[in-house]
Amino acid sequence: MCVQGGITGTCTLSCTDSGKSYCAFPDPTDCPATGLKFGVLAGESLAGQCTSMCMAIDAGGADGHPVDAAMPDSGTPHDAGPISKEIVVADSQSNNLWVYNAATLSSMGAFPVASSAFDLQSAEVAGATLWVTNSNHDVLAIDPSSLVVRPGWPVHFDPATACTPSAFNADTIFCSKGSTVSAWKGMPPTEIGHYDLPAAIVRVSATETRVFVTYAGGTTLAVLDASTLSPVLGSPITLPFSGIAVGDDALRRLIVIDNPFGAGEVRLFDEDTLSPLGTLSLSTTGVDGAAFDRVGHRVILSIGKKLASYSSDDLAMQSMSADLTASGAVVMLHVDSTRSQIYAIGQPLLCCATQLRMLVLDANTLMDVVGSPLLLPGTFASAVTFW
Repeated sequence: MCVQGGITGTCTLSCTDSGKSYCAFPDPTDCPATGLKFGVLAGESLAGQCTSMCMAIDAGGADGHPVDAAMPDSGTPHDAGPISKEIVVADSQSNNLWVYNAATLSSMGAFPVASSAFDLQSAEVAGATLWVTNSNHDVLAIDPSSLVVRPGWPVHFDPATACTPSAFNADTIFCSKGSTVSAWKGMPPTEIGHYDLPAAIVRVSATETRVFVTYAGGTTLAVLDASTLSPVLGSPITLPFSGIAVGDDALRRLIVIDNPFGAGEVRLFDEDTLSPLGTLSLSTTGVDGAAFDRVGHRVILSIGKKLASYSSDDLAMQSMSADLTASGAVVMLHVDSTRSQIYAIGQPLLCCATQLRMLVLDANTLMDVVGSPLLLPGTFASAVTFW
């Protein structure tokens, strides 16, 4: 049976010589010739492609490959994990996940994740789970390969009696309440440990091995072991600004940026020893986001309308883009190291209901790839992620 996002599909023969069939679903807008598009689980590079390309192959396509289908680049590095298949944009206005094929940038449709009252706030892929939250402290765990909500979810975290879900890794929800950060696992989620800070928590972020907690107005950063919630050697770090921490386990790096309304200071640390590796002072503007490129060994910073690339060893500057938006900032920054692509939202103003653009940039040149930017169906994107 073919079902995707609650929509029933049709079993359709592959375009290749394999003799395999895959689910295809109605999409008369993107695929007017047949009205059908292969589903997200279709193999052989067919996911998100119109079934009409099979007609083109029957009419003379070569080598059994889909005509104009994007095939994997043999030079693409694979040491950072599996090649991502989809880009996901969370739309807090419609509570849809808008999905795009990462190879072709073609739309794969909208996937409603909950009722219209859910008020979707964030979406984050960690391990084999797509975590989605709302403003009511509810958490959804979704299988990213099928976009099906896992049994038992959503789960409500009552901030009065429990905590506020703040960060995730593959199998753990990290919550904050007052000056306490806690870790929850299982179904239903059960608290497995907590750590008390000396002052109120401001922000929590996490990787598979570390939890980063800013407190005392954001000017102190505690770095905790993700499995035990115990401080690592060198923690805490005192900051001269209210910091936002982003870590990367593969590069063993931690970057802390000033908040977007601050002076634009950036500090780089070794994630294991917490020894400082570099400092930037961008006094002309604040920093809106940071993300690591594992393959390129660099960190990408969103600085107003531009993106800039710096070495992940010492913050030496490598390149800076031209203005990527007409006004406002480039926000919600993510780097897909396996494809050497950057995904970000370019929007006029955070406050305004204006159609948004998703920027897809080459991580080496900081320039648009073919097909970028994409006009998004919604007006209030709350998160961009990929798997």
